[in-house]
Amino acid sequence: MNLKKKIELYKPIRDWLYKILGYFGVLLLSIISVLVVLQVTVRTFSDFIPFSLGWSQEISMFLYVILVVTGIPYASLRDEHISIRPLISKYAEGVYPYLVFISDILVAILFIIMAYSSYSLIAGHSETTLSTFSYLSHGDAYRYMTFVFIIGVLALVIYNLDILYKRLEVKHDK
Repeated sequence: MNLKKKIELYKPIRDWLYKILGYFGVLLLSIISVLVVLQVTVRTFSDFIPFSLGWSQEISMFLYVILVVTGIPYASLRDEHISIRPLISKYAEGVYPYLVFISDILVAILFIIMAYSSYSLIAGHSETTLSTFSYLSHGDAYRYMTFVFIIGVLALVIYNLDILYKRLEVKHDK
């Protein structure tokens, strides 16, 4: 099997990751929106409603952190993440692919460090629950962050395979 066919194998993984992360992000944003609207409504009509939803703010913040972390690999897959690529593409035309590769290696190293850091915090925080909503623990967030940073590394690998695939197509067409 030649390299081009091997690279073709990752495309379904990329598309699946892209869809899953996108749908999960939309779900998280929807839940956060409902919780915020519910909290604002209860606070607005606090004279008529005899209960409080203090837990909704804590869950909204928890979910917001999860949403932001989910956006990292999603943005990488879409090539819309914060990057130095626009700067180096103007000034380093011949070495651009190599600089992109080096910057992606550095980001992947950062993601690996973040995944390891998150993983090392799981054991110490699995028993620490949210103060108003005891079903979620801080360990759950660290578990998810470990997973997402690993997905971020995978997204960078997929992005670089895309670049390699496009370069192979250009060479093949010549």
